[in-house]
Amino acid sequence: MCPTCRRRPRPLPGCRIGRHRRQHRTSPAALGASRSTSSLFKAAHPRRVCPQKVHLIDEQPPPMLVTGGRKLPTCCGWSGSRSAVGDRSYGVGVRMRYRYRIEPTPAQKMELARVFGCCRLVFNDALRVRDEAHRAGVKLSDTEIQRRVITKAKTTVERCWLTDVPSVALVQAVNDSRRAWRNFFDSRSGKRMGRTIGRPRMKSKKDHRQSFRLTRNGFRVCENGRLFLAKVGQVRVRWSRELPNEPSSVTIIREPDGTYHASFVIDVPTIPLPRVRREAGVDMGVARLATIADSDGGHTDIPNPKHLHCKLRKLRRLEREKSRRQEGSVNRNKTRHQIAVHHGKELVVRHEEMLTNQIGQQD
Repeated sequence: MCPTCRRRPRPLPGCRIGRHRRQHRTSPAALGASRSTSSLFKAAHPRRVCPQKVHLIDEQPPPMLVTGGRKLPTCCGWSGSRSAVGDRSYGVGVRMRYRYRIEPTPAQKMELARVFGCCRLVFNDALRVRDEAHRAGVKLSDTEIQRRVITKAKTTVERCWLTDVPSVALVQAVNDSRRAWRNFFDSRSGKRMGRTIGRPRMKSKKDHRQSFRLTRNGFRVCENGRLFLAKVGQVRVRWSRELPNEPSSVTIIREPDGTYHASFVIDVPTIPLPRVRREAGVDMGVARLATIADSDGGHTDIPNPKHLHCKLRKLRRLEREKSRRQEGSVNRNKTRHQIAVHHGKELVVRHEEMLTNQIGQQD
């Protein structure tokens, strides 16, 4: 057993001593096993390498990094800086999302709607091909599926308009379908932790929230402060804060209320927390927004502003008006849009409250 990454070799099928897993913690020699048992153990359990390929599990552990009075292993992804508060370790860097409001022109909105529809169609085609291959017992590679739903589809008359949108977004849609399919099987087999994931479903054009993703070769931030999207053009961005680093990807989102947002993925290096004299714990609640208890014995209650409660009267009226409208009519869609706008305003107010409340001002 690796004393650092805490991994142990699993018994292979047919192993005679597989039922005694608890006896195989370090090595058979440490348990006083006989020579025949030791040779059987080594034959059934080959030497394995830790995830970072720093050392073999059967060998001695790697050197430890002494920081803050405690030892930290330098393999298996546990190396990194430590904060002064609580002596907790953090990794070398994290990925964060920076979301901004964008304001496309009417012509750019039409181009974005075309990209949303093409990505949705490619995603559904990829799911359909994978499902048919799985039912037929045929194993298809990811490259073959991408060739069928994108490269080959562009040459047909029914899918020739796929050339009007950036190919980067189509490839990312195929990758999303692959990840959804693999998550489904990993959840069924037990490889994925958490609740069981259902079978991937097709995307509908009636979903009022649409999105597509672009990698670095499909977008760039211009010097004039605009965001250039492939085959869409330069889009105006409301920069509420600066980007700390070059983004690796961007996701364009259209919300149900009709607003557009750009969500950037950025690698941000971790910064050790400064040394403080006291620590505080935050307990989130419903009746109260949060309760803050510090190490000095005091506690502070932050009341819940209940932003949704202030809009419930108008939302009830709009919901009753929507129920009276005929399904699929223009007036019903107008009422639905008004409901989405009110929910969007409530969400913005709630986020601003979280940024300006007393939780971020506690020292």
